Amino acid sequence: MTADVELVKGHDGRWRVDYWMPNKFHGPPAVAKTKQAGSPQALDKTATRRKASGRPSAVEPLKPSRVWWVVPIGVLSLIVLAPLGIGVAIWYRNRRAAREYARGVSR
Repeated sequence: MTADVELVKGHDGRWRVDYWMPNKFHGPPAVAKTKQAGSPQALDKTATRRKASGRPSAVEPLKPSRVWWVVPIGVLSLIVLAPLGIGVAIWYRNRRAAREYARGVSR
């Protein structure tokens, strides 16, 4: 891949990338014209060479960590748990106040 890059010198004197844009994607090297005729033997030989080199034919993209699901699930659970917690606290406070009122009235 070829890219256009712009560098900017920072306040600390270090160079930083300010702009980066892919310019051209280069594929595998072209097959010789004698092999481009479409003969299956030529294709099999190149495929065998790739396998023998030990290099993967395609690079798998990185998978994001499952830990990143904790943040959205935590925020969404607060939508349910916060009102529930507030409701339980108010219910407990009112119940205790009613019990103390009942004790004070009956004395």
